Amino acid sequence: MFTYTATAADWPPTLNPNPAVQPPKWDWQLATPVKLNPDTSIKIYDIDMFENEKDTTVQTPHSNGYKAICYPDVGSWENWRDEERFPQNHPRRQILRLPRRKWLDIRDVNPHKSATGAKLAQILLKRLDRAQRMGCDAIEPDNIDGYDKTAHEATGFPLTYEDQIYFNLWLADNSHARGMLIALQNNINQAKDRRIYGAFDFVVSEECIQYKECSYFSEFLRLNKPVFVAEYKLAPAKFCIEAKASRLSAIKKRPALNAVREDCSAYY
Repeated sequence: MFTYTATAADWPPTLNPNPAVQPPKWDWQLATPVKLNPDTSIKIYDIDMFENEKDTTVQTPHSNGYKAICYPDVGSWENWRDEERFPQNHPRRQILRLPRRKWLDIRDVNPHKSATGAKLAQILLKRLDRAQRMGCDAIEPDNIDGYDKTAHEATGFPLTYEDQIYFNLWLADNSHARGMLIALQNNINQAKDRRIYGAFDFVVSEECIQYKECSYFSEFLRLNKPVFVAEYKLAPAKFCIEAKASRLSAIKKRPALNAVREDCSAYY
């Protein structure tokens, strides 16, 4: 597989301290097929890992000198693609807002708390190996805030803040060991923990401007680590001024996360 090797100047992505300089541009396409934008200054594409694993989708941005972030779910089980990878008795609980997904007991990656011989760790390590073989430059792991009952319904597992920290740092360490960066996806209530903003390379946030949550990522911004934001309801005229002032890489997307995209280029 052809793998594009970026120079130190463009990867890992970093922010310019000057808010007048536009942050790294990106697109988020979890729908398939992925379509490259005619704007060649968009050099980072965040795509679904599983849906693009068996074709050359990752090679397409690479061949144009772009980077590919791959999205896998890691904190929940998905009934349309994970049935064969998880034993029937592996603990999982229904996600009420997503009936085809079930929360996983993330404590299982911790050998001191696992009830299955760390079976989840084995499954997820294989998933990271697959991402590495695909050529993913980074991963964007979903559902990495299972402990946080203020963000969603309870998982059904007695997860603590420290259980989540252990799991998230385990993911970061094993992603970095495979030469991939890692995104903090949402998880606002751990974003200011120095262990998290020290270990994670950038943020992917949904609607942090709409819900006035972008300040949670202040430590990432202080370290010039990008905060990639997708807004669904607000028009660019409603979020780009704030995005520019805060150095956020903000775009407007449809919830389907297809190729439709608007950004804040007109404000720079």
